[in-house]
Amino acid sequence: MLAASTRRLKRVKKCWQRLIKRRIMKVEIITPEDLIYQGDVSLIQLPGIDGLFELLDNHAPMISMLSTGNVKVIDKDNQTIFFTIQGGVVEVLKNKILVLAEGGKRKVVR
Repeated sequence: MLAASTRRLKRVKKCWQRLIKRRIMKVEIITPEDLIYQGDVSLIQLPGIDGLFELLDNHAPMISMLSTGNVKVIDKDNQTIFFTIQGGVVEVLKNKILVLAEGGKRKVVR
């Protein structure tokens, strides 16, 4: 019984990973000084005014304010990249996400 559940869980996880890899969005993170990230991602997590929120592909169009915090990006190769930003605005339109941050940099994870 336990072995069957474990096999089913592994199949579901494998299917989910394939599904995420296929669904990508274009993301740009821009500060007044520089373009700090541009690429294809499967998920982005942002620090909103009322807390963290995540965006996946085909999200409805929106504009939202961002607070100071960490941005988490999972790229098309399933690599996780972190950035710190000092507030800003995000625009989502036609599977493209534009983050205009007041300041920011790539965070080194050790």
